[in-house]
Amino acid sequence: MNSSKPQLRLVLGADALDVIHAKLEAMTTELADWKDLSIDTAFDGVAMSAIGG
Repeated sequence: MNSSKPQLRLVLGADALDVIHAKLEAMTTELADWKDLSIDTAFDGVAMSAIGG
């Protein structure tokens, strides 16, 4: 398949797609559960930069 934006991960089969959707849902729930603590650790006036340059 020719694409200007190829998939990073090739998911083959409905079962594989279901597993990935379930994992993403679990991760989204975990992020929401810990959102307040994550935000509270931010420092004012500090810019985010990429790790490793």
